[in-house]
Amino acid sequence: MRTVRRIALSGITLPGIALSGVTCLLAVAAGNFSAGLEPTPATGLGPFFPPQDGRESDNDLTRVSASNSAPQGEVFTLQGTVRDTSGRALAGAELIIWQTDIWGKYRHPREERTRPDGAPLPPDPAFQYSGRTMTDRSGHYSFRTLLPGTYGRGVRHIHMRVDHPQHRPLATEVHFAGDLWGDAEDAASRSEQDLLAIPLIPSSDGSPPRGRFDIVLH
Repeated sequence: MRTVRRIALSGITLPGIALSGVTCLLAVAAGNFSAGLEPTPATGLGPFFPPQDGRESDNDLTRVSASNSAPQGEVFTLQGTVRDTSGRALAGAELIIWQTDIWGKYRHPREERTRPDGAPLPPDPAFQYSGRTMTDRSGHYSFRTLLPGTYGRGVRHIHMRVDHPQHRPLATEVHFAGDLWGDAEDAASRSEQDLLAIPLIPSSDGSPPRGRFDIVLH
């Protein structure tokens, strides 16, 4: 998430600058989180949390051992760091993601999405649909997955649950910069979407683009 915070400074004098009752925009430098970080917004699990059905669940959703094919869609790397509100990196946090394929379909027993003509919409046998990983000693995580399709009126998103033994569980969503909510969505939802949206950064070496989603646990 963004590491830029607005902090009110009152009655403080810096060399050549007098600050009194004004708000300054301060960028939190790497490793310097003395001002504290806002927890990542929670959005809830939604109806399609992946069931415990024995299917593969690692951090590469684009490779399924039972399939020799590549999944349909655009591959990208989702990565980031998990921290607490003081900025301390959290090792050993468990992250679970789940999402639709490019056609907007989840792999779940209650998923009933069909084609426009009403015919069944089968899942992509080469796509894993959900994944699981743990943060390393630096609090870093990484997934290789696909850009999801849209589901209903909502914007494209990836669900994420984060658990750490010393912090509250978090269920949130990763959104994508540039996607627009429909006119029916209220301003609060659009504001939340902006907080959760990430840009995709193209690579210079031909590898898939990357999106960074940093997480702050309460």
